Amino acid sequence: LSGGVALPFQDHLSGIAQLELFHGGHVDGWNDVMNKGARYTQATASVRLEYSSGSEPGMGFLAHAGLAMRGGSTYHFDHGNIHGGVVTDAYYTTEKIRGNGFVIGLGYGFRISETLGAKLEISDQALLRINDMYTFSCSLIF
Repeated sequence: LSGGVALPFQDHLSGIAQLELFHGGHVDGWNDVMNKGARYTQATASVRLEYSSGSEPGMGFLAHAGLAMRGGSTYHFDHGNIHGGVVTDAYYTTEKIRGNGFVIGLGYGFRISETLGAKLEISDQALLRINDMYTFSCSLIF
């Protein structure tokens, strides 16, 4: 889930404040015992500058760069005994997540109607002390 506000500064340059929420409970490649009760909750706030090539802000080819901060927590499988592909004595742990870093991305914005637009974007959030996150988003612009 994501939402944001764009403030045009010049014809092709806008400032964007965005908040993204992520919640999940499954890791591909882990079996049912390892995924039992797993949950991942993260919130990422970012402030960035966006260049747009179109005649309107947020339209045409897009490029953005800025700063991001992520926080959250996880409850996940840590270790256990594996015998013949079966996990026994599973141990789960809770961790707090916090990181700061950079966000960069590319995209394309287009008009759907006179009052509605859309953006397709791919972003890389490179945050220190935690994993990078790549996101692909389709946004509606009002």
